[in-house]
Amino acid sequence: MLRVRVKGVAMPSKEAAPIVILEEECGPGECCIAVGAAEAGAILLELEGFSTPRPLTHDLMAQVFREQGL
Repeated sequence: MLRVRVKGVAMPSKEAAPIVILEEECGPGECCIAVGAAEAGAILLELEGFSTPRPLTHDLMAQVFREQGL
């Protein structure tokens, strides 16, 4: 399995979907995937270290999985 990390989020144009740029943890490779506007916003919040008053859906699910030992 290849481990990657989020390098950034880009908006190629107003008409195009936002893209998430992934990079290999131990190599030069990159990969871009298109995401929705809400998902791009949530990823940007995490990258910038912002917190929200209530957990976002993915935060809540991650917490449930952690508490269940998954």
